[in-house]
Amino acid sequence: MAVLHLGAQSLVQSVAAGDWTDPATWDCGCAPQDGDSVVVQHQVTLDTDVTLLGGRIDVMAGAGLSGVPSRTFITTAAFHNAGQVQLHRLILPEASAWTDSLVNNGVMSAEKLVVRRRGRNTGLMSALDSLVFDHSSFWNEATVVARVAWVRDSLLWNAGRFTAYDLTVDSSGLFHNADSCTVTHDLIVRHTSNFNAMSSTFNLVAGDMDLRWGLNMWDALFTVGGRLHLSDADGPVAHVTFFTPGGRIHTGDLLNEGWLAGPGTVCIADSSINAGSLQAGLVICDATPTTTQWPYLDVDQGTVDPGVLFCPPGSCSVAIAEQHLSDLVVAPNPTSGLITVTGLGDAGGTWSMYDATGRMLEAGASIARGRLELDLSGHSSGLYVLRLCTEEGCRAFRVIRE
Repeated sequence: MAVLHLGAQSLVQSVAAGDWTDPATWDCGCAPQDGDSVVVQHQVTLDTDVTLLGGRIDVMAGAGLSGVPSRTFITTAAFHNAGQVQLHRLILPEASAWTDSLVNNGVMSAEKLVVRRRGRNTGLMSALDSLVFDHSSFWNEATVVARVAWVRDSLLWNAGRFTAYDLTVDSSGLFHNADSCTVTHDLIVRHTSNFNAMSSTFNLVAGDMDLRWGLNMWDALFTVGGRLHLSDADGPVAHVTFFTPGGRIHTGDLLNEGWLAGPGTVCIADSSINAGSLQAGLVICDATPTTTQWPYLDVDQGTVDPGVLFCPPGSCSVAIAEQHLSDLVVAPNPTSGLITVTGLGDAGGTWSMYDATGRMLEAGASIARGRLELDLSGHSSGLYVLRLCTEEGCRAFRVIRE
């Protein structure tokens, strides 16, 4: 039996592919115990629910830790993965608060993944059902994908790509986006939580954004395909704060029951309802106004500061996807007249543009590395349809240019 004692710990290494509980899998001739330093060098299968307290787990490159259906792995051990972890439930409760006690450099996938510790991702993390960050501090430098993501009383710093079907930032959570965040359904920010959109970041909510506390905008673009709702349902006044003039929000509908403060721009494709406060320095533009009277909103039951600017020339153009499929994203660049399409993949795709009468239009285009740019600056204001076809099929997008 080869066991190296390190203080209170034992070093236990896999010597063959096999089950976690099979003594033949490990060099000690025994299953790992609490406090062990476990090195997984082969394909090890969780054949039962496992709770491992203390110690350390290292899954080496080329190795893997997987679980038969419905198995749960709970551990307070420092968890470092350079291989492939694929489990039904992976629960990582409290570990060291001052070091990265979860480090993923490989592929980590689970049906349900709960993180309650400090950690870092430079590989791929995915949760087919739910991903929960609870009382944790986590830095993503690569790719995180989840069906439902929940950031509760946690700091999540995204310097890579974060994609979720639904995302909730709850209690005193902070989602700090320094790169790309895509929510293909709804985003909720509630209680005293905040979402930070830093300079030059990509932020897309294909459905609705229910903002019950704070959205902080720097020189970034934030697109909401459905409705941006500032609601005080949780008590404090929901707010959007722009810190630089280059910050822009593009939304299908706006229902403001909180307050918006410039210097930034809000572009609205459909309905605009203000039952809160619009503050000085804000630029706001409803592409489909129902009134010619100042402040040019469909419904105004709140307060509008005289310093609010309404639709100055060139302030807004809006692109809203009619279908939310795959990773395809259409985003406007109002200052240059460019429409940017990302998510086409290496195979690229084909495109065509039509005006409201169905006439095909020409537009300057460039495509590289799965990214398409269309120059619409030569076309007049109005409603257009952009049709994109990829290997997955074809999609139509409604584009409103002012």
